Amino acid sequence: MDATQPDNEALANDLLVGGAAIETFLQSLGLPETVDAYYLRRVGWPIGKNAGGQSAKLVASKRRLVRYAQKIAAPQKTDAA
Repeated sequence: MDATQPDNEALANDLLVGGAAIETFLQSLGLPETVDAYYLRRVGWPIGKNAGGQSAKLVASKRRLVRYAQKIAAPQKTDAA
């Protein structure tokens, strides 16, 4: 395989489709069972939709969710005056 081409299998394993799949993954990271993927999408988590209309499903990358969770859990830098 060409090193510049993405590994389709790795990309497919990184993708979560549906709110339940996203919530289950986030719970495996330590978020509470009451986590709501739809709410997290509204407040800025890296969760998107795959289509418009009533049949739209939430989609997310495991890698991006982990990175975002680490970012918000990291200690914030403060200016020491």
